Amino acid sequence: MSADQWEQLRRGIDCPFDSRKADAADNWDLVSRLSASSLYLTKNQTYRGHCVLVLDLRHAVRPDQLSAAEWAAFCAKVLGQPKLAADSRYDSNSKRNQRRGEILSIIDKVFSTLTTEQLIEKLDAAGIANARLISGPGGVLYGPRSPRSGQPPTPPR
Repeated sequence: MSADQWEQLRRGIDCPFDSRKADAADNWDLVSRLSASSLYLTKNQTYRGHCVLVLDLRHAVRPDQLSAAEWAAFCAKVLGQPKLAADSRYDSNSKRNQRRGEILSIIDKVFSTLTTEQLIEKLDAAGIANARLISGPGGVLYGPRSPRSGQPPTPPR
């Protein structure tokens, strides 16, 4: 996959995970539709029972794509910095996008001090959808998808 194709997927353009899927496709079969997501059994069963849980609501990969409520919960319960959500530099999606480097630095500093289990507990407590990955940088996908900007997260200890 080219860098351009990846960037398009990262932005949610033609991403195969962005909308409800057919009950069956070349790569997966529907197991169950849940209240906010769909569970699919992958046809490639190299890892027996491997499933994919797809959030059907929307695609968010960066802090500037979180709703106001998600951002407030993320700041308070995950980053431990509740005042950050109301900080005038970061109090809107457009401002967070403009200052993405600063936000990612703050996230990296916090995440680098956490184990994977601690990070997942914090994300769950904040109501931020996340999932442990079988493989990949950091072993956890966070925020509803990942608030990182095309770069892997700093792996938790």
